[in-house]
Amino acid sequence: MMQKKQLFLSVLFLLLAFTSFSLELNDGNIKLILHKNIGRFSVYYLTDPVKKKYTSFFLDQDVRTSVLSIVIDNKIYRLGESGSFKEKIEEKEHGARFTWESGQLEISQDFTFITSSGAKETDGILITLSIKNISEKSLKVGVRYLFDTYLGESHNHHFRTNNIDNVTNETVITKENMINYWISQNIKEENVGLQVAIGNSTKPDKIIFANWKRLNETTWTYLSSESRDFSSRPYSINDSAVAHYYDPATIESGRTRKITLLLGNINEKGYENAESTFEEDADIFSGSGKELVDRIKSDIVVLDNLLLMINKKIESGNPVSDKDISIMEQIMEEIKVHMKNYENE
Repeated sequence: MMQKKQLFLSVLFLLLAFTSFSLELNDGNIKLILHKNIGRFSVYYLTDPVKKKYTSFFLDQDVRTSVLSIVIDNKIYRLGESGSFKEKIEEKEHGARFTWESGQLEISQDFTFITSSGAKETDGILITLSIKNISEKSLKVGVRYLFDTYLGESHNHHFRTNNIDNVTNETVITKENMINYWISQNIKEENVGLQVAIGNSTKPDKIIFANWKRLNETTWTYLSSESRDFSSRPYSINDSAVAHYYDPATIESGRTRKITLLLGNINEKGYENAESTFEEDADIFSGSGKELVDRIKSDIVVLDNLLLMINKKIESGNPVSDKDISIMEQIMEEIKVHMKNYENE
């Protein structure tokens, strides 16, 4: 029985390893990673094509520090953390997608590679958030993006906007004086930095530049103070972040609210004429990418069948032969070899 239990746990471990698979996409100078089961994404810019060196737009030591939150009738849900929503990563004809679903909402977050004005290679991402009310009653739904930035922290030049050269203290931008863009940049690298384009995206009701810990620990309403810098002493020093607030709005039953967000590498010409790099019949999972996804799917089916086989053996109460165990272990060894290969692709 102990041998069967160990085999069962080993198969379960492999299944968990597969279901936490992160989807990595590369297009032009942009690398995008969707982190499954935690609802987070990472965006990187190619700074050295020869050495394949990328600069992360957001803090990537712990990708969970940047998070998308939804407020439904005054209740807050952090997507990727809330057990109320089922999450999946989905293939789509023109890109990739996160989907979260509860009894009330179906939320999709679509990612599309874009090219800014005058750029020769992909240098940005268009994010489209769609929130569909699948309940039978109207719901009031708001959205908050919290971005844990870091590029400007090393030299105390955290952010700049189209009308503020250096954001040095906690700052609130409202819809009445909304900016066209904000930038997080290491000033030692002139041509590299995160630019979030506001002018041609869905305008937030509010943008807050503040200490990450303060913003992260705030459920929704944030009481700002221009006298604060980007520290929350004694534990969070010189740690800046940005929050985009899209105020709660009523979504009727069966209707959808859409919010777009456009970000990419610094481009003084902006993203007003940004174009998708996907053609109508494009498929980011074509060629070797599609083959990799298909192989992973195939291995997951094998693991599912193996787990089902073990369950049936246990439920039957009949002894498991050495031959059965040997076959199961061989299957698992093959899957482990496949997993190592996936990590290298």
